[in-house]
Amino acid sequence: MGDIFFSYVEEDGSTVRDLARGLEADGYTVWYYERDSLPGVPYLLQVGESIDSCKAVVVLISVQALSSNQMTVEVVRAHESGRPFVPVLHGITHAEFQQRQPQWRTAMGSATSVPVPAEGAAAIVPRLVAGLRALGVLPSGVPAPPAETASACEAPDAVPPAAASPVPLAQKVPEAEPAAGAPGTPPDPAGGSQSVPLAAESGLDGNRAAMVNDIAMRYVVARAGVSTSPTAEATPVVEAGPAEEPEPERLRITTTDGDVYDLDRAHFTGIIAHFTLQRGPASITVLLWYCKQVRFTWQETPKGPKAHTVVESNHGGPLEGDLDSWFTVSGTDPEGNAITIPHSGLSRIDFLRFHTPPGWERGWDSSGCPWFRITDDSGTRHDVFDLRLGEYNSDRDLVIHKGQVQVKVPLDQMSRVDVRGEDESSSLGGSWLKPVRVEVTKANGQVVAGLVDGHTTLHGRAPGGHQFSLRLGWATCVEPVRGDPT
Repeated sequence: MGDIFFSYVEEDGSTVRDLARGLEADGYTVWYYERDSLPGVPYLLQVGESIDSCKAVVVLISVQALSSNQMTVEVVRAHESGRPFVPVLHGITHAEFQQRQPQWRTAMGSATSVPVPAEGAAAIVPRLVAGLRALGVLPSGVPAPPAETASACEAPDAVPPAAASPVPLAQKVPEAEPAAGAPGTPPDPAGGSQSVPLAAESGLDGNRAAMVNDIAMRYVVARAGVSTSPTAEATPVVEAGPAEEPEPERLRITTTDGDVYDLDRAHFTGIIAHFTLQRGPASITVLLWYCKQVRFTWQETPKGPKAHTVVESNHGGPLEGDLDSWFTVSGTDPEGNAITIPHSGLSRIDFLRFHTPPGWERGWDSSGCPWFRITDDSGTRHDVFDLRLGEYNSDRDLVIHKGQVQVKVPLDQMSRVDVRGEDESSSLGGSWLKPVRVEVTKANGQVVAGLVDGHTTLHGRAPGGHQFSLRLGWATCVEPVRGDPT
């Protein structure tokens, strides 16, 4: 197996080959399906073993890749195995990828992406190499740096036990950890092997190499928990005392046959820390640690079984919709038996004990945030607060195009937005989605009509703080609500 695993779709094969050649020229071993898969052996086993044994996963993200179920399987597997991600963008922006693939976005976290330029994939190989070395991912056979060069970054006894705070279940690694130095062992965040980025060896000019080395060194030292000051000795972190071991997560599962199982060390596979409910064209995302109870009612449809789902939440609810992701639930029963139940066998999940990650205890508070009532094209009404607009869900202004003129209308000046549907005869800036024609009535009575980019999405918080998203083209009306509709 290889140091680097490539996740990609067939249409991007030539780009992967260029990247693989560049990395292999720098000493890395690479595994990608088109070249390295073995005939006859189940491909799921080969992919799983390659991900588990690699040191990092390069995900080639393109428009074609976003709809790939197989790539989602690979991203989830890498996430659950604790492998670092290096996202490479091909013909798509980072913000567009995050908007259209929220599951991948959650799995990859804050990993910095790199776009493939017009010159081709080979041009970014030096940056990939520098990034991998900054993550502590060195080619197989490259010795660890000498102790004297790594001592400033080593703090084996300085990291307090309290730093190992609870994390979402989907991020936990298997309990049986491989021995140090064994293939597939994740890099030690405080180890010396992460302290020598060696950007100068990656083909960067002197100034850029110095900059990359400086950034990489600060990143590694920060993960090790020591001072980055060049004039002072490394200051050890003050120990906070022994951390209290949390009780394992526990779920009570009721199956469609009426059987009940209490599962300790429970976890989900196939979803990443949340349930996503489809409500017509809109979606509501409920984080696992908000859930108190989830009930499933199975219905047969022409496309197969569908689970109508009701979520009782710790922060508002209940919320109803059709489940948009499949998974299994695993855990240990009181007799010590390992139990796995597929989604199709679930009738109800009671969250008897589930740990909230640090920083989420407060939940979301809508005080001070105006509410908006959004009517989608199926006639369903959604009340949300903290509404955001724009192509990438970050703006408080709606950008309206009137020919060559752009008009920005802030949310707090709107009294109503009427969506008139897509404009088949127009395009905006090469967008692959048709623009949406809107009429905005401002609070002063003025009406502004024009086109809005088809990617524009309404993004906010549903009652209880759960995430809401709906593409503007699938809405018919947006209007502010006086007071709290809940």
